[in-house]
Amino acid sequence: MAAGPPRSSNRGRRAKACDSCSRRKIQCDAEVPQCNWCRHHDLACTYSRLVGKPNKKRNRKRNSQPDSVTRMEAILTQRLSQHDDDAQTEYLDSFHPHLRNVTSFTGIPLFSERGRAWIESRTGSCMTPRTLCSFGRQWHNPRRLYLDLDTAMNDKRPCELPPRATVERHAATYCSSFVCLVFPVLSKCLFSRTLCSAYQSHNSHSAASSRACVYSFLALISILRFEDGSTATMACESYVAAATSMIPQVMQDMTGDGLQTVVTMAIVYYFLGDLQSTGLFISIATRLIFALNAHSNPDYTTTPRCPSSSTSSHGSPTSSQLYDKSNLAHHLRDLFWTCYAIDKDLCIRTGQPSCLLDLHCDLTLPPDYSVMQSRHIQSPIIPGLGNNTVPMYPWDLRLSQLKSRAYDALYSPMAHCKTQSELLESIRTLDKSLEQWRLSIPPDIRPTLTFGETTPVSADVSMQSSMIRLAYYHFVAIVHRASGRCETRSPETHHEGVQSSFNISLDACRSTVRYLRVALHVITDDCFWIVIFYPITAILALFSNMISNPLDESTAGDLEILKSAPTLFRDIPIRKLTMAELTHLKFLDAFSQEPARLGELAIQKARG
Repeated sequence: MAAGPPRSSNRGRRAKACDSCSRRKIQCDAEVPQCNWCRHHDLACTYSRLVGKPNKKRNRKRNSQPDSVTRMEAILTQRLSQHDDDAQTEYLDSFHPHLRNVTSFTGIPLFSERGRAWIESRTGSCMTPRTLCSFGRQWHNPRRLYLDLDTAMNDKRPCELPPRATVERHAATYCSSFVCLVFPVLSKCLFSRTLCSAYQSHNSHSAASSRACVYSFLALISILRFEDGSTATMACESYVAAATSMIPQVMQDMTGDGLQTVVTMAIVYYFLGDLQSTGLFISIATRLIFALNAHSNPDYTTTPRCPSSSTSSHGSPTSSQLYDKSNLAHHLRDLFWTCYAIDKDLCIRTGQPSCLLDLHCDLTLPPDYSVMQSRHIQSPIIPGLGNNTVPMYPWDLRLSQLKSRAYDALYSPMAHCKTQSELLESIRTLDKSLEQWRLSIPPDIRPTLTFGETTPVSADVSMQSSMIRLAYYHFVAIVHRASGRCETRSPETHHEGVQSSFNISLDACRSTVRYLRVALHVITDDCFWIVIFYPITAILALFSNMISNPLDESTAGDLEILKSAPTLFRDIPIRKLTMAELTHLKFLDAFSQEPARLGELAIQKARG
């Protein structure tokens, strides 16, 4: 059983080393919540052995010590309680720009002071500032409260690169995997040059970008758990800290390795649920993209290709022959598209403007992208995967372009100046474009307009097709949610189009929760922080509607969805939990119970 941190015994002796360090006879720094060794090797840091002879008094002291999870909860509680309720309320108000898309259908931000007052007026109760604050702080950066990354970055002992042969083996594994098509941040051919620079010039100042590139790649495969023996115990955070420490030099060098570093780091933080850090790395990547001309579409017919790539001797080259991952221009373009997809999704999730403006970028898709995208999604095994295989990129690039248009047309400052008719016209235009995209997807993997309790699911459902469907339902919801601003401006005027948008948005939210329930078996455990965003936003939207219309005929069904939220959150696969993540999930679990509780109170109050 895990015990508390090192403690003094009655005889004056002290358990200076944790259990792991004691067994290995190494020095332990006794840091809380994990010592340096345990943190770097992803081990539970426990102090369960006894020092000296046991006696009743010492047993009483030991039994009074909390276990490791309780110890972590105490740390979090202490940090959360550093501010009183007034300070927490002030924090929520300042945090509001990051939660602009979490609004009621009347346009009132749920986490603002006005939103909390509105909830209380409709239910007779409220979410306490502590509950809101603990969730708000962790939602866009769930690890900041407990991640001792500063300790890792200030560690005087540098993080050493593993043997080059080990990195080369990981690179080969990554480049032959399906995930490399989704996140094409590595070119095996070009990466070999990076390794030469990183290992042959280890102490060279000019090799900083190359070493940062290697560290970021190691962090990525650590979090994606490419387990072939050694990667199972990789210390992701030490690699993250090492790569981050070199970012100033990366920005100064302006190289392809530097761009690969920051895009890869953005992906790492995205998987860790740290959207704040993701946005920062995306902003750095944007400047590098423009400096390296990666925002321009390469001429696939004239750019030089690797000698191993060859065109057909009969007629024009095919799309797979036009694309060559070993070509630097094509690789930089892959980094651009990866950055673009994450940037646009981040924009929709946080409500903040994107970094890569469409106006300044050539958005010509890779050769035959639509055909290759559908083919890859339908086939979990890609035959002949190599340098000439056109990637999929995160989600779907056509949907990413629609996300960009949606933010500009509905949620940008200019969009808030639109008249009611202009806003509804923008919604109709986007809805039409979205339907054209949906119909372009093969029927077997095409998202249904809605997903009900009896909607059949394809036997070939995959992680990628599930992510696209979740993204589709969320996109439908946010597009039609914007119509709520029409009622805010003219509450006395009932517009049939506005009500129709309300219903479409709510149906999309219900579809999100229902579909996720049946697709849990294909969700990989490293995507927890990415996936959980979808049910959270859907549940908050249903909660908002229930508070607004507690006597609506759909209320009973929506209340059941809200009540099922805690179970759904617990069922989403997640990689091996650290003590800190267990604690965060307790906060999330407590928060997930609030909408159902308040929804029931709203119904009771409306019924009198």
